[in-house]
Amino acid sequence: MLLWTDSGPKGWGGASLRNSRGCLLDGRRFCISANSAFLAEASILREACLFAKALNLCNVLIERDCASLISLSVSELAPPWDVSALLTDIRKISAELDFH
Repeated sequence: MLLWTDSGPKGWGGASLRNSRGCLLDGRRFCISANSAFLAEASILREACLFAKALNLCNVLIERDCASLISLSVSELAPPWDVSALLTDIRKISAELDFH
């Protein structure tokens, strides 16, 4: 989830944690600063990965609606420079856990 504010390139992102039956277990919101929707989506994906890691979860499924971001997250291709650091983090965290 992404909510923008009127105060510039800042907004709020969120992640919800559900079990295999879809029941809500936990959630988290966080402030993000991004100059584009793609960068905001990458920031939210990174925070969701960190959320799962902090809870020591395994066999995690993260759902996003940004297909190009998901493709870059699992690709060995060099990402665009503006999201390179975020995608490097996402790839590292997902290698440590069993993400799907």
